[in-house]
Amino acid sequence: MEDVGLRARRCALYDEYNAELSHYGAVRGHPEETKTWAESFMELPWRWVDIYADDGRLAGFLILGFGLACHPECDVYIAETYLAPDHRGRGLMSAAVKDSLKKNFSRSVALDVLPKNELALAYWPELFREMGWPPCEKTPYPHDEGETIAMYFERGSRLEKNGQLRERALEAAMLY
Repeated sequence: MEDVGLRARRCALYDEYNAELSHYGAVRGHPEETKTWAESFMELPWRWVDIYADDGRLAGFLILGFGLACHPECDVYIAETYLAPDHRGRGLMSAAVKDSLKKNFSRSVALDVLPKNELALAYWPELFREMGWPPCEKTPYPHDEGETIAMYFERGSRLEKNGQLRERALEAAMLY
């Protein structure tokens, strides 16, 4: 049974995230819709990854999608990321992303970034470069008339077809 307090803390962090998004011109809607939206990410095919600070407090989250129609070419879709401002700059997000991609046998990753979010536009390519991945492909996201930029990262040769690799990634996601 899930800890009700943890679920509430997750939703509160998601509210902080949504408020921060509004600075970039992105709004998810009414707060009640936001809570429903956040809770929907806590079930498959989504994987909600909690990020904890050194003191044990919940500091942020990483939301991954597997086998999604919006990005069928990728094993993993990094849907949402957030780290509370007082926990930034400590490598917590980078560690969570690296660990999650390793656990999911990820060979291809997609994520979307708001064009006004210059920090994210610089952060993601640098993080993947540090992990040894080749430079990403950046294109306007095809489903929202250019309101976000889609980034696609792929490493190594694809030894398996997309479906087989995606199934392995989904199985791995259910393990943690």
